[in-house]
Amino acid sequence: MIAPTPRQDHRVANDRRDLPGALLSMITVSTAASVGLAARMLPPEGRDPNLAFLGGVVAGALAVVALRSISIRATSRWMCVVATLLILRFGTLSADVGGASLLVVVWILVTAAALVLGSQADRYRFRSAYPAGGAHPRGRWLRIVVVIGCLAAAAGIGLGPTLSTSFSSGPSSGRDARPPRTNTGALTPTDRLDMTQRPRLGDDVVMTVATNSPGFWRSQTFDVWDGRSWTRSASRLRPVDSTGRIVPDPSDVVSATTAEVREDFRIVASSAMALPVGTRPVSVLASTPLFQWIDGSVVSADPVGSGATYSVVSARPVGLTGSVLRAADGGVPTAVSDQYAQPPVATARVTKLATEMTAGATTSYDKVVAIERWLGANTRYSLDAPLTASGADVVDDFLFDSKVGWCEQIASGLTVLLRLNGVPARIATGYVPERRDPVTQRYPVRARDAHAWTEVWFAGVGWVPFDPTANVPLSGDTAATTWVDAAARYGSWALLAVAVVAGLGTALVRLIAGAVESFGRGVARLARRWSSGSQKANGWPDAMDARLEQMGDRWGRARAPSETTTVYARALADRTGDPRLHEVGATIDRARYSPDVLDETSRTATAAVIDSVPRRPPD
Repeated sequence: MIAPTPRQDHRVANDRRDLPGALLSMITVSTAASVGLAARMLPPEGRDPNLAFLGGVVAGALAVVALRSISIRATSRWMCVVATLLILRFGTLSADVGGASLLVVVWILVTAAALVLGSQADRYRFRSAYPAGGAHPRGRWLRIVVVIGCLAAAAGIGLGPTLSTSFSSGPSSGRDARPPRTNTGALTPTDRLDMTQRPRLGDDVVMTVATNSPGFWRSQTFDVWDGRSWTRSASRLRPVDSTGRIVPDPSDVVSATTAEVREDFRIVASSAMALPVGTRPVSVLASTPLFQWIDGSVVSADPVGSGATYSVVSARPVGLTGSVLRAADGGVPTAVSDQYAQPPVATARVTKLATEMTAGATTSYDKVVAIERWLGANTRYSLDAPLTASGADVVDDFLFDSKVGWCEQIASGLTVLLRLNGVPARIATGYVPERRDPVTQRYPVRARDAHAWTEVWFAGVGWVPFDPTANVPLSGDTAATTWVDAAARYGSWALLAVAVVAGLGTALVRLIAGAVESFGRGVARLARRWSSGSQKANGWPDAMDARLEQMGDRWGRARAPSETTTVYARALADRTGDPRLHEVGATIDRARYSPDVLDETSRTATAAVIDSVPRRPPD
């Protein structure tokens, strides 16, 4: 048995407690900070981000200090992987988290520091300090506690939201409402929708929704247009009774078949008063007194805070195909016509365009389709669209001059053009759903999901939402990403890749290298088989090729893979100074590709030329 060298003996005898205290402290602090910041950037869902940060710090520090059966380097790296996956998986910079972009940059820095510092620590194991009986009992129990705690936390993150969705605890008012740090969009009620101000909305999650049938989540509607802003003609609010029953809009009492849809809302923003509901709400259950507008949209008596929950039951029409809406073109009641179908303020050229673009459309639905098609072909969507000049008509400027607008301007264009054609229409604001989170089974709604669309009235059907923005292509300049946002986005993916490679170490590198080597060997075998089959089918040209290549190797001129025999023979003629090789290459290619059989005399002469070339360059 070979005795270990002094260096080997030193590594076997030591454990991680022999590391320099400063290095161990820096690894622990940077790893704990990485996990803590990742936990802080998770969706609050009623939790305190500061407590989430503290919990993440404790978990990260305990993992490094207590998991003695794993090397410090591996522990630190895998905790950084966990932090990265948390951010990439949930991807939320909450409205309750101030300076979200700065937090991401700080997280990138501390995670990079943890990876670099961890690489300085050698591989030490706790048990090496106890050769007789394994781990110290206190360390073993601490490790068990940490493992159980981590499993419980993972179960809480993965299953807790799903269970809370399945077993709802009823309406809640959440925490005390606080003034929002950022624009929360449609959660704030307003009497005027100004089309001259560009919306600036962030990525903060403002609410989440649990439903099996997502749709438009409406906050308010407006029906009076003055050329630059929208207001509502019926601004009176009425209280919602204790049962939560919503008094239906008289114009929305329909005979169409409907399906009951339930949606559970949870406010994440620090404050909300306009509570989004389905397009046609029947009842709203909340823990705070509610008021409703005539269209069924609701507003709370007092602002609710983060964590507030409420439930909405809506009656959604089913089977609304184009043919159904085309047939729903009966007479418009006077009350609906007077409020929603009167010609709005418009310039002469907007009025003329409204008539031209719907020429030949005989039904309200055909007019909607014609206008949406025109908007899609002639306008573009952009949050950076130019602002309308003071005193100018916004719709006129959007349709004829800028031809670029954001969703409120696009929806305003459709609404105004429909009203000029005598079609009852109004503009609605609220939110549109994104993809459902597969873990929480809820739809996360961000501030940037605030949207505006057009609602059109059809006889026997009622109000039907249309989203003209979906038909308008992007202008290509809507991204307002700063270098901080880009660094956060791409830096997270880069750190994840680095962390995975670092965690798996040389095993991953060897696996990839082995796969590449095996692939190369397979390609080489296929090439040899193909070459062998070609030689059997046409042996003489391949044999001459081989002799040319042998000669070229002796003269220091190897053949490139892309060179034909003719090209290679010419290069050898220049190298050896023998011009006869020019004809040799052409003869070999002619024998290979020509349908005529090369005579024996030419074959013998060609071989003789190759054999007559000196074997090596002269000294």
